[in-house]
Amino acid sequence: MDLARGRGPWLLAWLAVAPIVALRAGTLAESDTFWQTRTGELILDLGRLPTADPFSWTAAGRPWTVNSWGFDVLLAWAYRSGGLPAIALAGAVLAFLAAGLVLLVARRLGAGPLAATVVVQGAALAQLTFLSVRPQLVDYCVIPVLVLLTRGVTRPAAQLPARLVGLGALATVWVNLHSTAVMGVPLLAAAAVATAVWRPAALGRVGAALAVYTLGVMVNPAGPQILAQAVTVARESTGLITEWSRPELTSPAVVAGLVAAAAAAVVTWRSRDPLLFPLLALPALGSLVWARMLPVAVLLAAAVLPATRLPRLVLPERPSRTPLPTVKPVVVSWGRRGVLSLAIALALVCALLAGGLAAGLGRPDPATYPAVAVTDRLPLRCHVLNSYLLGGWLELVRPDLLVSVDSRNDVFGAEQVRRNEAAVTRSTGDLAADTAGADCVVVPATAGLATRLRSAPGWRLVAQDAAAVAFVRG
Repeated sequence: MDLARGRGPWLLAWLAVAPIVALRAGTLAESDTFWQTRTGELILDLGRLPTADPFSWTAAGRPWTVNSWGFDVLLAWAYRSGGLPAIALAGAVLAFLAAGLVLLVARRLGAGPLAATVVVQGAALAQLTFLSVRPQLVDYCVIPVLVLLTRGVTRPAAQLPARLVGLGALATVWVNLHSTAVMGVPLLAAAAVATAVWRPAALGRVGAALAVYTLGVMVNPAGPQILAQAVTVARESTGLITEWSRPELTSPAVVAGLVAAAAAAVVTWRSRDPLLFPLLALPALGSLVWARMLPVAVLLAAAVLPATRLPRLVLPERPSRTPLPTVKPVVVSWGRRGVLSLAIALALVCALLAGGLAAGLGRPDPATYPAVAVTDRLPLRCHVLNSYLLGGWLELVRPDLLVSVDSRNDVFGAEQVRRNEAAVTRSTGDLAADTAGADCVVVPATAGLATRLRSAPGWRLVAQDAAAVAFVRG
């Protein structure tokens, strides 16, 4: 293959993202990853979806709609095949695929490979914390495909049936991997409104796309109830955890992301693109309310901005008394060789990282999650009082235990999560009330409850490491 022509530079641009993906793949830092893997194992064992909470003693039997059952099963298969390293590798593959699909959209919009490489890498670095092994990775892969299919709807009528079938299939696959697929309904509804204003002749086709997509979303085990479940998750999570709060405007990465999203929305507004503009504007506005929407907005901006035609840099002619031959304007351009050089440099960085990642691939963050040697010291079927982040980890490594809380906010509710965290973090208060119903405690070593229990009668320390301490009653 000629790397100086055709698809070669784009392939190199895609490979250049590999070092960034590798950086994130090494350590598992999200509690969701662990309880989702345990949920997938439960689905495989039962042969059906659970409908009530099976993991806790505080919400046992409470109704539960699994919002990412397909993704959870995939995690369970990976875990049973190769343990946590296989899960980390699966997450890296999804992140790498998402980057490739963004580059594909950028190319379809007319971007050059070097500009797209620089923008996509910058976006990946800025949103690195969001590239954890969670079903959001599926969202980042699907959204570029949604853009491609939606834009195809307005093309010649001969292609319309295939595009509609594709949209319906995409919606069904997406919603069964992650219920965030319902987000596509308001996005396409907004696209229909913009089409009615800017291109009314195409309104019927966009309306058909909205109808087919909505029907596709309904094809899931919960049916239309999936819409209510999405609202519940948003209500019980807003303001409770960082990603469901307003973005931190003191972070340069956050500010850069918001600026990029706003710039891309302006570009599509000025071009009167009835499909791209809503797909950019709504996530950008949502980012001002929920930080978790920022990666979606940045992802779309990374596809649009490289294709934006900026004024070329032209070197003016120098005035002179002596007549000179006519000088053509000089256009500054990096060219395809720049892409090749950049890709080679990044490939070397990736090779240097490979050795370190091989030893730590799939390692739970040692600053957050205790070693298995700590959790193994807990008695069988213990009712554990644990911190918010440790619930999912305990559910995976000790499935016989019942936790007090995990990061399924739609099951526990914001108020119960806050009460649990207050009991864990405060260094004074009614210890008997805070630990009522619990036989064991696993909390961060620096938690206020850990300090109280070290000297409390009726409790004994059974294990500890740098991340957490474990106590047993009696």
